[in-house]
Amino acid sequence: MVDIGDGAPGSIAHGVRTLLEPAGVDDPGTREEDLRRREEALREREQRFSDFAENAAIGLHQVGPDGTILWANRAELELLGYSAEEYIGKSIVRFHVDRAVIDDILARLTCGEELHEYEARLRAKDGSVKYVQITSNVNARDGRFINTRCFTRDITERKEFEHYRALAEQRTQQLLKITSALSDAVAPEAVFEAIVDHVRVALDASSAALWLVSEDRMSLRLARHVGYSAGAAKAVARLPMDLEPSIPALDAIRRGESVWISSQQDLVRDYPHLAGTMTPNRSYRICCLPLVSNGTTLGSVGITLEEARESTEDERSFLLLVAHHASQALERLRLFDEERRSRAAADAASHRMSVLSHASRSFGEADIDHAQRLNKIVAEMGALFESHTSISLLAANGRLHSVAHYHPDPEAEEMIRSLARTSPVNVGEGITGTVVSTGKSVLIAEADLAVIASRASPAYRAFFERFPFHAAIVAPLRVRGRIIGVASATRVKAGMSYDQADLEMLEALAERAAAAIETTRLHTETQEARARAEQLYQFAHAAVTTDKVDQVCDAALTAIGKALNTDRAAILLFDDDGVMRFKGWRNLTDEYRRAVEGHTPWARDALAPEPVLISDVAADASLAAYRDLFQRERIGSLAFIPLVSRGQLLGKFMIYYEQAHAYSTNEIDLASAIANHLGSILARFTAVAELESTIRYNELFAGVLAHDLRNPLGSMMMAAQLMLMRQEGQGDLSAKPLTLILSSGQRMTRMIDQLLDFTRARVGGGIEISRTATNLADLCKQAVAEVELIHPDRRIES
Repeated sequence: MVDIGDGAPGSIAHGVRTLLEPAGVDDPGTREEDLRRREEALREREQRFSDFAENAAIGLHQVGPDGTILWANRAELELLGYSAEEYIGKSIVRFHVDRAVIDDILARLTCGEELHEYEARLRAKDGSVKYVQITSNVNARDGRFINTRCFTRDITERKEFEHYRALAEQRTQQLLKITSALSDAVAPEAVFEAIVDHVRVALDASSAALWLVSEDRMSLRLARHVGYSAGAAKAVARLPMDLEPSIPALDAIRRGESVWISSQQDLVRDYPHLAGTMTPNRSYRICCLPLVSNGTTLGSVGITLEEARESTEDERSFLLLVAHHASQALERLRLFDEERRSRAAADAASHRMSVLSHASRSFGEADIDHAQRLNKIVAEMGALFESHTSISLLAANGRLHSVAHYHPDPEAEEMIRSLARTSPVNVGEGITGTVVSTGKSVLIAEADLAVIASRASPAYRAFFERFPFHAAIVAPLRVRGRIIGVASATRVKAGMSYDQADLEMLEALAERAAAAIETTRLHTETQEARARAEQLYQFAHAAVTTDKVDQVCDAALTAIGKALNTDRAAILLFDDDGVMRFKGWRNLTDEYRRAVEGHTPWARDALAPEPVLISDVAADASLAAYRDLFQRERIGSLAFIPLVSRGQLLGKFMIYYEQAHAYSTNEIDLASAIANHLGSILARFTAVAELESTIRYNELFAGVLAHDLRNPLGSMMMAAQLMLMRQEGQGDLSAKPLTLILSSGQRMTRMIDQLLDFTRARVGGGIEISRTATNLADLCKQAVAEVELIHPDRRIES
């Protein structure tokens, strides 16, 4: 605000008043009134300007010639987080991060120079730094510096983005140099040099080193280093994998994760045995990155960077990316080495791959039917390996079921098929169960029958004793990283064995077989889903086209049976006494229904009850009392699906299987959908029945009421008739009202008769209709007379 003075001659106020006085106006009162209005307009403009400055969206402030902040608006205070007391009246120098910058700003403004978008850094109250652009000039009077006029615009986000972009460009250039060196390197030493030397230069590291894991994975060797002293390099040249105490590079390999050490103090704390090899009071940080390819740790790279601090997320991400490219280079080197070593076996491998290609085509060309495709796969595998081959798949119950077999001996094949139907294998049990649990293939070049028998499940031991095998290979069937089963081959002729190439062949074959099996499974599931949808549609159609509960229940049982592939199901509903009673069932004996009727796993008033699934009734303690009954009824698994409508439990849907059964999510969702639909329909039937009963009782009540009104109405009419007879010959002073009472009573009698006729028509045997001639004029006159009697002061004209 600017002080305008007290209005004395020579003051600003006096000048304003002089300017505001209207010319040619001599009347003092008029002058004063006009002056007052103009002063009010001036004050209003000043208030608007003050509001504009104080509440502007951009920061504004004024600084005196000595650098003291004279005024700041709300936007400036909010930008830096200070209150007015903490900011105004303080030196502007206190809030600038760079002293040279604020000195330059003040110097240039003092010289009368205008500043436009001058970049500076300000320190906020929370300690953070805000990047701003300052646009300012000086308010001078008579050549004297009064104050600055400063606009402060926050550009922190832009500067941070520019910094991030510059850092990203720098990282990109560094990565390009490293990857270019790695891609050009072919020989082992060139690859090692690219990993160590180029990484060190790109990161400006003080030292870097590469360790590689030996082929037997028992030791670690230093392949290349830069920046290590001869003594330090010798100390870590070759290390056993079980070395204790360890070093960071070895820990990165053991753990399979990066080791980040932010300072020398942290290094001494975690690895005190290395203190003697360190240069005291150095400021640095260390990172050791495992080099992993295809799940195998090939080695690690250790990098020492100057400046002790925590590595930023950006720095860590960049180093991990460098490690990834280094891993690829080492993997490429390993592959080149393997290629050289495998050339001698190229012709044999080519032949095997030709056979494998033929088998793969056969898998793809096989019938889409699940069973036929599985049989085609094992037949191709049997011909390829000249072995007994089989495929086992994981079922929904988590057990391994053998689903397809090929054996040169028909008797053995029949026996193994029988075992497969009755004796699934638990995960982790036997050779196939172990492969599923570990996900690792197994090669048994020479089988020890005693050991095999001890590891096999009891049901298969007799088979192996009668039909022994002499070697085995087993590989997991994987689809998108998920194990769905195993493929196995066993030598049934003495003297025959398998080698690593055979196992690799089986693994490749298993990969293709898994894809074919998964395609078939998806096709089967699609067909089943379509069939289930058709069942739901048929059930919904039956539900809306029938008016009987029994027919709806029968349609629901049909739908649930076909959808869930079971021939036994039941529907139980609460009766008026709150007891669950059978309303419909399929293939359940009278004995079973009598024994379980009334049982429910939920309370009568349960809210939102959930399905209860019993995969194996023999193993469920809560149903121990019914085990004998379940055995007689041949029930191995059952499920309780609640029938609910508007939160009220109406009953339950029962689903039965002869064998133990693991219920899938799709099965439960489908059963619940049918149950919910059935619950809604049952609630609708109940509501309709209750409504019909209510209407019937209302109609009976109307009939009884009408019947009871006949007697008092008859008495009234009789009294009116007697009074009318006594008035004969005495004038008609009361004759007209009495006549109207009689006529109205007759109309009421007809109305009561009609109401009784309506009741007989609705709840009785109907009414007989008798047509008679009626004079409408007389009816109208009678109605008019009744109205005139009620309203004697009115007259109705026709």
